[in-house]
Amino acid sequence: MKKSVSFAMSVALFAGLNTSVALADTLHYRVESGNSLYQIAEEYHTSVVNLKTWNHLDSNLIDVGQELVVHADTNTQSSQGSTVTVEPGDSIWSISQAHGVTMAELERWNGLNNDSILHTGQKLRLYGTSGSMVLSARGDSPASAQLTNAVLGERIAEFSKQFEGYPYVWAGTSPSGFDCSGLVYFVYLHFGMNLGESSYTQFNEGTHVAESDLQPGDLVFFDTDGGGASHVGIYLGNGSFISAQTPQSGVQIASLDNSYWSNHYVGASRIV
Repeated sequence: MKKSVSFAMSVALFAGLNTSVALADTLHYRVESGNSLYQIAEEYHTSVVNLKTWNHLDSNLIDVGQELVVHADTNTQSSQGSTVTVEPGDSIWSISQAHGVTMAELERWNGLNNDSILHTGQKLRLYGTSGSMVLSARGDSPASAQLTNAVLGERIAEFSKQFEGYPYVWAGTSPSGFDCSGLVYFVYLHFGMNLGESSYTQFNEGTHVAESDLQPGDLVFFDTDGGGASHVGIYLGNGSFISAQTPQSGVQIASLDNSYWSNHYVGASRIV
């Protein structure tokens, strides 16, 4: 991600100091084409929740040219954050929903991953130190996660694969049951992007791309009932995609070359 930042800060520089120093005020970033809140949060070592709070955002939608605060005064933040105690039946998903954060943020703050098992009584950090960011004494930009759009798309595709075999539930948007758009909604929300819960709405998100240009993480759409983009899946690469299909089959990986899907294919959108 190319950086376009402006500073309003006072930095304490000490003779001979070659380590990082914390900002004492604010740092701004100007949104560029293709950016998402998740990407910006990763780039500046903060969270989507922090970005939305600092910038008074009600949704995850941002506009090209919009200036965002990506670092707030360190004096106003707790370096320890807060904690939550895992209770019986809790999951990373349920805790993230209860506290208004994404699963990715909760995992990052606590060194967890998609396969992590929570234990009753376990302490999880919320917000952690993710709101703190440092610049070097040379004034360099923060260490970048180098999360290109293509890499993010691959992460989205990889994350979605774990739900193969999960049940189909009409209007379902959680691991207890998904419909096609609910699976897309849940997966992208994990990465801080709210695409809505309808395949028709999702069809109008992002940039439409040709089938020959598909990349992992793109959304693929099908007309299964004569009403337009009535079915949606997440492209995984190599001609395959994952979607919540029917109550009988649940979430399945299928091939775009399959005659049914190829005959009903109506287009694709690139979100990242």
